Amino acid sequence: MVVTMLASIVAGPVTVVAGTQVRRRIFTVPDEHNRGQLIRAMVRVSATLVGNAANYFKVSVRNKGTAASPTDVEMASFTHSDASVSLAAHTDKALTLSTTPANRKWSPSERVEMQVDHTGSGMAATDLEVEVHIDPNGTYS
Repeated sequence: MVVTMLASIVAGPVTVVAGTQVRRRIFTVPDEHNRGQLIRAMVRVSATLVGNAANYFKVSVRNKGTAASPTDVEMASFTHSDASVSLAAHTDKALTLSTTPANRKWSPSERVEMQVDHTGSGMAATDLEVEVHIDPNGTYS
């Protein structure tokens, strides 16, 4: 019998201001875990944000590799970039998972981070959090 254990981890809150990049470690994979995968990621903010084509941000979950062998693989992302894409306060917005299954998986000692890149000026994302749902055993499908 295979038992699948799912976990939820929240990174943040952070406040992102105009023209900045914010990165926060979500977790580092323990050495005893040789497989696992991201199955869902969401972003939420404490104040409603209305999208704007010249003033926007991108939220991503990234595998940064190990300290000895750094990489930068996008596992999931969401871009808040036009007026039709608003974020309501305290409401989860799903990030789009990478369509490449291998990009959603990790190996021992790899570091998984959230990254927020802001472009433009004038908009701030207050108390931004990223929540990830993971399968530390890599058995979820």
